Amino acid sequence: MKRNANKHWLISAILLVLSGLHNFGRAQLDLVLGPGYGVSYTIGKYQAMQANYESYLRDIEQKNPNISYEADKTFATTSIVDYLSFRVGASFDGGYFGFSFIPNTHAQIRNVQFANGYGRRFVFSERRYEYIFDLGFGSRKFDFFGSFGVNMNKFRVASYTLYPDGSASLTNEYYYNGVYKYFDAGLSYGLGFHIKPIQYLGFEFRYLFAHHSFPGENTDLVAQEEGFSDFSYAKTVGTDAYPEDYTQGFSGDNKLKPQFSQHYLSISVIFHLDPDKLKKKKNEKK
Repeated sequence: MKRNANKHWLISAILLVLSGLHNFGRAQLDLVLGPGYGVSYTIGKYQAMQANYESYLRDIEQKNPNISYEADKTFATTSIVDYLSFRVGASFDGGYFGFSFIPNTHAQIRNVQFANGYGRRFVFSERRYEYIFDLGFGSRKFDFFGSFGVNMNKFRVASYTLYPDGSASLTNEYYYNGVYKYFDAGLSYGLGFHIKPIQYLGFEFRYLFAHHSFPGENTDLVAQEEGFSDFSYAKTVGTDAYPEDYTQGFSGDNKLKPQFSQHYLSISVIFHLDPDKLKKKKNEKK
């Protein structure tokens, strides 16, 4: 269903651009089409994940004051990720409009190792999907645009028990084991520009802010968001919620609620073409 939804978004965007091309059929056009490969520097609002990890360390120290362990540093708030995006757009007589689909994935692993050989591993992973409309100034060599759209994201925390033999387990032997998931969506906006120095190849520079919610969420008129949950039948009743604070134990009120807004600074290699130049070359061959 989610793959079909992605296809529907892309098909709708292509039809929108083709409709625009029909309306501006006599204008001087430069088309931005197809996939692009890029790299993003991201800054995420992951303070809740950091506090959660630190609460686990406090919990084990409170329950076992003499315990000896080694722990990785807390979760990072910045990352550098590469991604393959898709876009369709057109520059015409001073204007530019287009659509971009920008997916990216990222994961962080944190281990806590006890002196007796046992330990715990946390794997925090995210899949983000940006559906962005771009509108602004355009030309054959340069485009500048504002961006707006939606982000749809899947977050997951896997909590493993580590054993002295090096194996890791997600079984229900321990309450803390589990795979906790959450889906979230929100509003995205930003700005960007294209530089197209040569035929076919160009560069896209983009800033994007992906907010974790839409306007009006978390008010009395809208249901409060839930948090990370593991609805596996193997989970013991009452342990399906991923705890926000490990020192408070498991409960429905102590559930980690993802509010992971994110900033992107990205650069991508893109494809573009000038139909008039292609026609000219074709005529010259004749």
